[in-house]
Amino acid sequence: MLTVYIDGVKKLRAIDAAFRTGPWPCTVGTTPAPSSTNVIVRPLPEPAVAETFGDGNFDGWTVVNQGTVGTSDWSAAGNILAQTGNMYSTPTTTASLPKKGTFAKYNAGGAWTNYQITCTMRSDAAGDMGIMFRVKDDNNYYRFSWSKTGSYARLIKMTNGTATLLNGATAFPYVTGQTYNIRIVAEGSALRVFINGVQKLAATNTGFTNGTIACYSWNNAGAYFDDIVSGRRITNSADRRGTRKPVVRPEQIHNGAAGSQGLCRTRFPAGPGAVTVQAERRIRSTSTYLRTRSCRRPILSAS
Repeated sequence: MLTVYIDGVKKLRAIDAAFRTGPWPCTVGTTPAPSSTNVIVRPLPEPAVAETFGDGNFDGWTVVNQGTVGTSDWSAAGNILAQTGNMYSTPTTTASLPKKGTFAKYNAGGAWTNYQITCTMRSDAAGDMGIMFRVKDDNNYYRFSWSKTGSYARLIKMTNGTATLLNGATAFPYVTGQTYNIRIVAEGSALRVFINGVQKLAATNTGFTNGTIACYSWNNAGAYFDDIVSGRRITNSADRRGTRKPVVRPEQIHNGAAGSQGLCRTRFPAGPGAVTVQAERRIRSTSTYLRTRSCRRPILSAS
């Protein structure tokens, strides 16, 4: 899976297995590059699940119906996980927390501890949709839910079927028909929810330390989920985008004349994860060796 983020928002996504290893040169076209370039390399372990539903089914997932009104209708026939039934429980007031409806639970993942989930989510209706995580069983889990009708986003802890609000945002409805990039991070007792690259909810709770994931719908006849990537282990908080290691000052070597366009090659110090990157820059002096002020050693931990 190949994914491109711009300012923390996923813009491009493709699946291709042709090239799994190799260097990555960094070029800057024909215009002058900045006087220094920050390059961060973070190898990622294979995720436990990377689901695009491109085969038209959702094998490996189990539908759990807990609503007392209506029926659910889960399908991946359109190469996206869709829930188009209208199942819900009462009460339906905005203040009500349990809102047991229907969810599709990933069968594996019960032993996952510190991990993140990324996916896209959309509703063509107005009820609740969301993602459940650290799901120990059908009545014990954390749940992020988002409602247009109730105009809220919530982070819920469900313990033996009893719901507790950990954090919430009011006057915050989603837009019907709009696709959102969701990212949830569960690291130790820290739980965080990002929507389109912006953190919206956060809580600290020690209730559940492991469990799988699920896609959730309540009173929503048009909830859609896709591009689900999860189970990628977090080892030392490197999931926080923007984290930096101490500055190192690699040499840059060029052969051009001052004021010309030349090819700079940056070699980071030897050791685990040493890397060479290339960037085309305007040469500002006749010196053979230049040192940058803000190049940083690659981050080697998973995100």
